[in-house]
Amino acid sequence: MNFNKGGIVPDSYGLTLTVYAKEAVEVGTPLVFDATQGDYGVRKATKGEVPQLFSKLKESEVNVPISAFVVGYSRNLEVKTSGSVALGNTLVLAADGTLTAETGVESGTAKSKILVVAVDTANHTAEVLI
Repeated sequence: MNFNKGGIVPDSYGLTLTVYAKEAVEVGTPLVFDATQGDYGVRKATKGEVPQLFSKLKESEVNVPISAFVVGYSRNLEVKTSGSVALGNTLVLAADGTLTAETGVESGTAKSKILVVAVDTANHTAEVLI
C-alpha cells in the first residue's frame, strides 16, 4: 500500500493503562511511574527525565484513576516542544514541562524512545512515536 500522509493513530491502538496520580494533570502531561505513590502510582516527569506515560485526559482531582498512554513505540501523538527539535530527534522533558531534543549522548546510545516524526515549528509542537 502507498500512503500519501501519516497521521495520529486512533485511540484504540497502543497500550493504555489506568494509573493514579497524586497531582492534577492536563491532557498530554508527561508522567513516570513512582513506587512511593503505591501500585500504578505516577507523578509528573521532571527536567531531564524520559517520560514513561502521557495522560489521555485532564483531571483536577488527585488519587482518582486516570488513563495514560504507555511509551514504547505503540502509537503516535502531538506534544509541545521547546528549543531546536528536528525530525529523528529523541526527546526528554525540559524545565518548562515541554519536550526538548535529547543531548549529551553519543550517536546510537539515546535513552529516550520518544522519537520525532514530524515538526511544526510555528506552533512549537511535534508528532512523536511513543
